[in-house]
Amino acid sequence: QLPDGVVELGVDIRGVNRAARSQALGRANRRLIELSAEEGVRAFVVSLPSIKEASVMDPRLVALVEASAAELGFTVARMPSGPGHDAQNFVEIGVSTGMIFIPSRNEGVSYNPKEYSTAKDLENGAKVLATVVANLAS
Repeated sequence: QLPDGVVELGVDIRGVNRAARSQALGRANRRLIELSAEEGVRAFVVSLPSIKEASVMDPRLVALVEASAAELGFTVARMPSGPGHDAQNFVEIGVSTGMIFIPSRNEGVSYNPKEYSTAKDLENGAKVLATVVANLAS
């Protein structure tokens, strides 16, 4: 619980381009300082040590996932993942890693009770995974 008059604001800046993230963080920090001076309040920034760098998936696996989904007639879109995933841990130790995303209601919210995908979307994701595995085995 925060003391009276104290407001805590969290900002999570993610992306695979470290320079762009650093630039965005710098702009946010400068604006925070400007606003705190304008409003006569004290503000400070604390970086969280638990935040991991974004991980880049294996381009070969990403291409294979895309090709497998297209082969099955599904719409394909390459996208970054906002939340951290176990996949990051595999990338860190040198394991070729890729991810398959399926449609989700509520704007793709994840790690939240509002997260929901239909049984058909889950089935289609499993079909893509099976096709990827079959293609890797051949």
